Amino acid sequence: MKTAPFLHTGFHFRWEAALAILLLSLLAPVKSELVLPPSTDTQTQRIRIPVAKAQEAIAKNDTGDATEEEIAAFNIAANAQGWIPEGSSGIIRNGMMIRVTVMVQGQAELATEAQRINQAGEIGLPLLMNVRVGGMDLLDIEKMLTESYKEYYQAPLVSVQFVGSPEDPSESPWGFITMMGNVASPGPISMPATGLLTVSGAVKRAGGVAASANKGSIRIYRPHPQEDTVELIRVDLNVLARRGEQAEDVSLRAGDVVFIPERIF
Repeated sequence: MKTAPFLHTGFHFRWEAALAILLLSLLAPVKSELVLPPSTDTQTQRIRIPVAKAQEAIAKNDTGDATEEEIAAFNIAANAQGWIPEGSSGIIRNGMMIRVTVMVQGQAELATEAQRINQAGEIGLPLLMNVRVGGMDLLDIEKMLTESYKEYYQAPLVSVQFVGSPEDPSESPWGFITMMGNVASPGPISMPATGLLTVSGAVKRAGGVAASANKGSIRIYRPHPQEDTVELIRVDLNVLARRGEQAEDVSLRAGDVVFIPERIF
């Protein structure tokens, strides 16, 4: 296995194909001809890597040309760092702060101050006492509290607001993506509450790419924890720049790891 500094590495796409085929063939020897089909200007490439088999290969140092950074990118995705379920309205975790408002016929009957969820995952609410909300989806909390407050109000409408810094990846209920490789500011980037963030948008938020970056061969490692796989997506942003192919500007999901390799001169 070749090693390289964390932020300066030559990334060969053929190792990904070799690793994927290696895993799918139960660690059979990798042959040089086992490569993905050539990239096209119209179709983003995708493969699936089983996490357990990949970790076994990594443990055996059987990863071909993979560098430390490449393996790190895979492991971040495999561990689902920053991931929340697709379609979630945001996950409220212990230690976060929320504000609860109960509306009845357009009037605020109850409005709490922002309060922090304790380590038991609970907050104290008027009339309801201690309520467990840690680890729950925002909309599910609203539905639960609406049902609970029906005992005290007629047709209540409950809203739950996250109080904190959504730009802080460690605090945001909407998860985060991780930027790696040849960008100005690698690291986690929080997903917006709308869930709308593309590869080009993430690159901008990371301060842009370095002059040596290979924008034609960007990799996205996407966790699928329910299936114990990592999806590997190859993106060519040069196509977007040349011809406006919006399909290449992939919409990101919480937990994605975006790796921008170095251009081979």
